[in-house]
Amino acid sequence: MRKLATIQIISEIEKHPNADKLDIVTILGWRVITGRDEYKVGDKIIYFETDSVLPEIPEFEFLRDRCFVNNGVVKGFRLKMIRLRGEFSQGLIMPLSLLDGKKFKNDIRENPIYDWKEGQEVSELLGVVLFERPIPVNLAADVKGQFPLFIPKSDETRIQVLGKLLKEYEGTPCYISEKVDGTSCTMYFNNGEFGVCSRNLELKPDSRTFHESPQLVKVGENIFKSNENGEPTGEPITELPNPKENVYWKMAREYDIENKLRTCGKNIAIQGEIFGDGLQGNPLKVKFQKYLIFSIFDIDKQEYYDLDEINLILAILNSFSESKELETVPILDENYMLESDIKVLVEKARGNSVITPGCKREGIVIRPLENIVNARYIGECTRGRISFKSINPDYLLEED
Repeated sequence: MRKLATIQIISEIEKHPNADKLDIVTILGWRVITGRDEYKVGDKIIYFETDSVLPEIPEFEFLRDRCFVNNGVVKGFRLKMIRLRGEFSQGLIMPLSLLDGKKFKNDIRENPIYDWKEGQEVSELLGVVLFERPIPVNLAADVKGQFPLFIPKSDETRIQVLGKLLKEYEGTPCYISEKVDGTSCTMYFNNGEFGVCSRNLELKPDSRTFHESPQLVKVGENIFKSNENGEPTGEPITELPNPKENVYWKMAREYDIENKLRTCGKNIAIQGEIFGDGLQGNPLKVKFQKYLIFSIFDIDKQEYYDLDEINLILAILNSFSESKELETVPILDENYMLESDIKVLVEKARGNSVITPGCKREGIVIRPLENIVNARYIGECTRGRISFKSINPDYLLEED
């Protein structure tokens, strides 16, 4: 989970090359533009990441004209990456005095004094939340339950907070894939059960196959309500309710995924991105919807497959059906030696999409060719798996 508002220490300050009254302050791997000499190296401050939504309190009112949002899901001041005089600014820096008089909910002391630690999160204390868009109709679905505990959620950490990790694994053979902007979807087969999940929830089947449900039975060209024994009763139904279809189960049907996973017989989860028409504003401007795989997880062993293993499993799954073939997200480089310079990795994220060459790609995802798990990085990477993303700054500016 992203830490939106944290206590950090300024590590570097440089003068803005195109503005006499501005500085560029470095926090972790982020660069934030501030007033000249407003801060100095070593200062302990509050850093707010991009896509944070700050509450409507007097201290943030200076953001109203440029940042206020109220979309029915979130309300407040949304921080976006901006460009000032040719340089990117990513997030917001505020002095620690903003925390004066504030206390955590479970603190019963009247006037507590805190010893703020570097990296400490203060999002909840300040009422900061993550920006979210309203859910489109084709993503709405009936919830079956929470995301299965036996599968990791698909979530990648941004490189800007991984400086230590990058230095430790510098030179590791990796592969780079394109990060596709859509909606994350996990589908699994586990001990005879097939499931479909959005990023955070497991979903019930939609009513797209309503006429095949146990409550209705088809006789010839007519459809009847059925009794307890599944036999037709009463007069034929002349009007069926409009099918309710969500994109997750639509992809499951189009790619015949349940059949493929059941035939394979392994307890695995495939994770990928659904993108295209009607999704996330369709930034790649395509006239279709597609499901591309970025990970496969072995549920029994509780580990991810390497890239070669992913390609092999997809080939096996595709051999079981004549439906749409499952493919990986575009692989941009299969022989990349990891670099630790964050600025270099941000530059690598720039460029156009392989899927639609005329459109900017959202960014890249970098992973070792041989899967690596390091328990020391569980706080930064999902289950300690060494995997992270670099977002294309040009894409963020164009999106906003």
